[in-house]
Amino acid sequence: MSITDELREWYRDRLFMGNGWAEIDAIADRIDEQHRKALERVAAMVDEPDELDRLDKRVKALEHLADGMLLDESELRERVEAIERKLNHKGVE
Repeated sequence: MSITDELREWYRDRLFMGNGWAEIDAIADRIDEQHRKALERVAAMVDEPDELDRLDKRVKALEHLADGMLLDESELRERVEAIERKLNHKGVE
């Protein structure tokens, strides 16, 4: 039983007059539709290795950029430390 079926069962057990059933059914139907679309998108990605390859290349490119940023950060940190040493008169390079 899906969660939306449970929702429908739950409110039908609790609402005696039948007011609001159509609205709740519409909400449950939209939830089912969005869930189905999400599953289809995932299935399409799995079925298309080209898409997975493109994603893998993007991840690798981002990792490469991050590595470069880490190197730049450490170089910047060294320069700041050298300036701090000079300002504190602790030594000159």
